[in-house]
Amino acid sequence: MQLVGLQQEIKMYHNKLVATLKSKGQILREDNGCFKLPFGTEYTVFLKNMDSRKAVVSINIDGDDVLDNKKLIVDANETLELEGFMRGTIAENKFKFIQRTKNIENHRGIHADDGLIRIEFTFEKLEPITQEIIYTYPYRYWTVTSSPSDPIPMWHDNGITWYYDDKTSGLSQTISCSNNVSSYNVNTVQDSLIFDEGITTKGAPINQNFNYGYTRELEDQSYTIVLKLIGYNEKGLEIKSPIFTREKLVCEICGYKNISSNKYCGECGTFLE
Repeated sequence: MQLVGLQQEIKMYHNKLVATLKSKGQILREDNGCFKLPFGTEYTVFLKNMDSRKAVVSINIDGDDVLDNKKLIVDANETLELEGFMRGTIAENKFKFIQRTKNIENHRGIHADDGLIRIEFTFEKLEPITQEIIYTYPYRYWTVTSSPSDPIPMWHDNGITWYYDDKTSGLSQTISCSNNVSSYNVNTVQDSLIFDEGITTKGAPINQNFNYGYTRELEDQSYTIVLKLIGYNEKGLEIKSPIFTREKLVCEICGYKNISSNKYCGECGTFLE
């Protein structure tokens, strides 16, 4: 695991980075960027880089930087799991989700970002690929009176300029190729949700070590994933146990066991909590 040096300016970009949460070593089920978690539960932030370039990531929880003013590097096609709050190059305390009680509100205050996990990221710049393709046409000839130092443009065809090349007695075309990068679909949190029920605080002591590392020049554009921790379900009842992706959803009406991604029961159509 590596960190970007403090002196390096961070610019962010691109898709192909997965961000989710885990608890007790298992991935939590996500619903529109929201994770239902019992108060008092410890969790980790899990990142997966699906690109062939390094990704640089910053993480803010409840509006606060949890990386001690540093950035994480997630290597190409690799994963990284941040277990807790960092101090220097060591994560010293686990992330713990707690209820924001009246006493906490009176002492700490209420923050607009309470319950939100904000993950910003970018990738290294794409390296341009230049490929020269030579086409030879035996039945096309041109007469030249001299040997020019540069190729002579002949005609344009579908946006491509063709040149006469006396070294090959044919045609040459130079094509500069670069990978097309699509925009990242940012996870956003629905405005209708209540944002004031829980915050993240320091949990059990840990000792997760990181090392400094370096990247190539980074892209200029940044992207953000926003995850939301909630301690109550849609009925306003407190969540009693974590919901993991591997678990089946049992319909309270008909008892049918649904896959974790189902929002409605596949048997009777009841909305699943």
